[in-house]
Amino acid sequence: MIATENGQAGGEEMLKREPFFVRISSQGDLSRVRVDGIENTNWLLLQLSEGYVFRTFDPLIRVAGSTECIFSIPLNPPLSHYSLSRMLASFPFVMLVQDGIVKTA
Repeated sequence: MIATENGQAGGEEMLKREPFFVRISSQGDLSRVRVDGIENTNWLLLQLSEGYVFRTFDPLIRVAGSTECIFSIPLNPPLSHYSLSRMLASFPFVMLVQDGIVKTA
């Protein structure tokens, strides 16, 4: 289920969200995720926590002088960097950037 900003599925509020960039990079046993905007970051974290049960991630970092936020997700056998990339690209509104290439659903 895809939720809106307030956690409610579907409806008119779903139409209000604008597409946003998500950049992902592999760092060994972590995937570093960089998201444009704190509201988008919160929305994306909600989607990830509902779609995949991950309990921990690095503290959310707000990039100084930018609207971007960064967090890391630990990788493990059921969640590889590739599967996380595919999951992110499948979300509506997400414009995934990997290796300088924008990938969308």
